[in-house]
Amino acid sequence: MGLNRREKPAFLWFEETLVPRGRGRFSALHRHIVVSDIFGMTAISFTLKQDVDIEITPEKASFEQMVFQTTSSGEDGYSHPSGDPRGDLVEMRRYQAGDPLRLVLWKVFARSRKLVVRTPEPTITQQTELFVYFIAGAHDESSAALARAFLAVEGVDTANMAFSVSGAGRLAQNEAEGVSDIIDSVTHRSQPCDLLDIAPTVDRSVLGKTFILVPNRLGPWIEAARSFAAQYQISPTFVVSSDSRQAATQPQHDSFVRRLFCTTQTNSENDAKETQRLYEQLQSIGTVKSVDIATGAVCDIAAPPRRQTAAKGALT
Repeated sequence: MGLNRREKPAFLWFEETLVPRGRGRFSALHRHIVVSDIFGMTAISFTLKQDVDIEITPEKASFEQMVFQTTSSGEDGYSHPSGDPRGDLVEMRRYQAGDPLRLVLWKVFARSRKLVVRTPEPTITQQTELFVYFIAGAHDESSAALARAFLAVEGVDTANMAFSVSGAGRLAQNEAEGVSDIIDSVTHRSQPCDLLDIAPTVDRSVLGKTFILVPNRLGPWIEAARSFAAQYQISPTFVVSSDSRQAATQPQHDSFVRRLFCTTQTNSENDAKETQRLYEQLQSIGTVKSVDIATGAVCDIAAPPRRQTAAKGALT
């Protein structure tokens, strides 16, 4: 995202666009200014510092269908099949002016000479049906955007989802608190994951449907995720996010001669190998889904087939 700022001194005006590399909070803006002649023979450079208060949130886009495909389960969150939030007329209270006479318990009135009426049992509230945990780490901006989409679509205000971020040490109570935790998570990228500390605060029945939004690179957090799955004996769903727009616009810094005579691997090849390693580690713990936030495509990553060795003496 870009931030447009306009400055208009007495003798000129200009417009600048700030393009942040990622989310975060910033208290100062440093401008590096270079003034040179048209031939580039001489130049003067200096830096100006401006105190600002800027908050960069993760990318905001329309991910409703993407989140639905990721978490679709076919349930409505209610505890009985009809889904009616109104309970049966099983409670009783004293008659009050305006109560319908059809709700009066006349048999009770005949025995005790007291007017009592039937009232519904307490309303059935929608149950929390999934737990979403965002892990901060290297190359996690696309996952941060998806985490914000979960907050916007599922919402923690309606108690439909329990949401937490690594390093926050709490469950978010509303969408604004969740987005704030995602922004602050940039300072916890190199710190241990606190998934095992957050899990006891979530109902055990909800942990069975856990979605863990992970970075695009392996890190120390993989051991915490493995311990979490083993301790609670569950198979969490790992969601790996990517942005195809970045791959399409990635510049090539190598010269033609270097690319012609050198056999070094390109960045895309290294990224593919790192992603494959990530998938293999995650598949040993639970299921894996891949999400492209640029196109909204969601696909399941199938586990590689196990190698079978032929027995000695078998016919081929």
